[in-house]
Amino acid sequence: MLPSFATESLTIYYAEKVTARGTTEYRPQVDSEDCISVSGCSVQPTTTSENIAEPREETLSLMTAWIPDTEWTRVVTGGDTHSLVYEWRGLQFVQYGNAMPWVSPTGTLGHVVVYLRAYRG
Repeated sequence: MLPSFATESLTIYYAEKVTARGTTEYRPQVDSEDCISVSGCSVQPTTTSENIAEPREETLSLMTAWIPDTEWTRVVTGGDTHSLVYEWRGLQFVQYGNAMPWVSPTGTLGHVVVYLRAYRG
């Protein structure tokens, strides 16, 4: 359980791998019932950048999500995390790197830290 200020919700979908315009994207299977909504999260901005040198402009957004430790988040830390899409406030992100569990000695502050990435453009 995270502190009381962690009031955000994330919806997490399994995704399909799609290659378009020379890049690989993971798109959520939104019609799938294999999704979960996790409340009590904290999602904060990490960094953003813009690339205008390519034939098309694109932006990169990185967010950090702190997700309460549940049975389901243990799946996030152990499986093919690149097949997951996280939806937060209507925006979709894929996981960047590995999920990192933080173990609390008492269990009350156990959580998982996940870096989220989104390209636009």
